[in-house]
Amino acid sequence: MQLPQQALSTLTKNMLPILSHGTCYDQGRLLYCYTKCQVAMTTKANEKERKPVLLSCVNLLNTVIELFENAEAFLRIKDAMYYQARLYHELGYITERNKCAHQFKQLDSQYPTLNLISLNVV
Repeated sequence: MQLPQQALSTLTKNMLPILSHGTCYDQGRLLYCYTKCQVAMTTKANEKERKPVLLSCVNLLNTVIELFENAEAFLRIKDAMYYQARLYHELGYITERNKCAHQFKQLDSQYPTLNLISLNVV
C-alpha cells in the first residue's frame, strides 16, 4: 500500500507487548516487518542518510534470523537471509552478501521450498 510511515507507527505502538510476551516466531515477524518498513522509508533519502539506516536494519536482521531459528521457521529464515543479502548488496558489502547467499543456498538444499505448481501436480 506504500504507507511505511503509518505501518511503522502501528508497529511501534504494539512492539512492547509482542517483544515481552510474544513467541519467538511473533517477535521475529514483528522485527522483520519493522525492518522492511525502515528500509521502505529511506528509499527517497540520499545515500549519506540511508547508509546508517540500512546498516542498523542488517544488524536487526541477524536478530530476526536467530528468532526464526529458535522457532524452527526455515522458510522465514530463508526469506530474512535473502533480504539481508539484498541489503548487503545495496551497501556494497560483497563478502557479506556472498556469505548470506551461501548460507541461503545451504538452507535451501536442506529445506527446499515447494512451489505451488509442484503441489498441484502431486
